[in-house]
Amino acid sequence: MPADERTITEDDIRAFALFERVTHARPKDFVKLEDRVVFVVESGQLQRALGPQARSLQKLKELFEKPVDIVEFDPEPDVFLRRIFHQYKVSSVTFSEKGGRKHATVTVDPEEKGRAIGKGGKNLKVAQMLATIPDLLPPEYAAELSKLQSQAPPMGWAFVKRRMNAELGPHWQEKFAAFEHAR
Repeated sequence: MPADERTITEDDIRAFALFERVTHARPKDFVKLEDRVVFVVESGQLQRALGPQARSLQKLKELFEKPVDIVEFDPEPDVFLRRIFHQYKVSSVTFSEKGGRKHATVTVDPEEKGRAIGKGGKNLKVAQMLATIPDLLPPEYAAELSKLQSQAPPMGWAFVKRRMNAELGPHWQEKFAAFEHAR
């Protein structure tokens, strides 16, 4: 499956709706993994999403029966990448070109490096998925990161609907003879 194709399931739709219902925050995107769910909220929505004393976050963890992370979006790529790795001591974020390919490098405290990478590079994969949200990074960086997503878990129907609505308007489905999603 190409990196830009995603399988949408009813569970994905329910996860997105549940987040909105519990937090009253506007999510921008999410990544659902076997061991956790990571939501990205619009800039300025983090505190609302967490709730007083992080009660909404705790409720989400109970309902999903797994850890839930919430990351606040920022239009500046270096700030957003720092937020993705907020639980680690990030010392720098740099962008470079190596061998004709664009790279984003997040440097963390050496003692945190193993945790930041995660078992089997799982945390890096999540960061790559989140960092390729349209319009976040310059196109050449997003293109390189998106190549790494071929084995990434599928994204949700809510994500696709938001993107289609943003690109084609509120009645986007009327522009297609048929439009089906996996259940």
